[in-house]
Amino acid sequence: MRIDKWVCVVGILFTAVNLTAFSQSSLSPREMLRYGLTFADDDESSQRVEAEALANPTLLEEIVFLRLGETGNLNNRVARQNAFTYLKICSQRGLISQAHFFEIGFNLLKNLSDYAFPGDLADETARYQNQILNYGYNPKSKKATGTVFDNLQALLVSLDGMFKAGQISNQGVLQSLKVKISGALAILEKEKEKGKTPATNKIEAAISEANAQRGKNLTEIGFLVFSAFCQNLISQIQETIF
Repeated sequence: MRIDKWVCVVGILFTAVNLTAFSQSSLSPREMLRYGLTFADDDESSQRVEAEALANPTLLEEIVFLRLGETGNLNNRVARQNAFTYLKICSQRGLISQAHFFEIGFNLLKNLSDYAFPGDLADETARYQNQILNYGYNPKSKKATGTVFDNLQALLVSLDGMFKAGQISNQGVLQSLKVKISGALAILEKEKEKGKTPATNKIEAAISEANAQRGKNLTEIGFLVFSAFCQNLISQIQETIF
């Protein structure tokens, strides 16, 4: 898999990474992977890095949460972005739990200023938000990595992640949103095609409630991610033939 990346320069311009050469160096396994995530730019090295990344989700998580003072001479932006993408893939393939992925994502968003340079914060925030809200369905590409049922379940799991990370601060609000999304899921499971409209209404009611809690018991980032995730699922519901 090829992952788009922002090209960074660290004194010497790297156009490819040779992991075999790195493996013979004094770099730790985490740093070998971090260099690979940053500089792999051809099919062979990209495939090698992907295999290494998916086999080591713990190292990916360490890379995501490297603080600004812990990255040495190598800007961690590209490695962090690619590591997060691979963690998402790990969760979709069952290599880590969905719950753990969403906890990583919402904690990263909450504390991103500890890891990203001030000038990168807006762009990186948008990137990680999009990775989460497009978790199971991307309405632009119309690409789905899960069924509507799978993705509604993922949305429920993401709400728990938001609560654990403090993006939702009230247990009652959490439960109320989950009841509405669970209701939409139950309708679709029972009614299939006939349930599209009532299920959509349930999800829209959840969006309205989230908007009412925006800036109160729900952070701005929490609202943006939840509402867009919901809108994506509404699009998937409308486009699915049950």
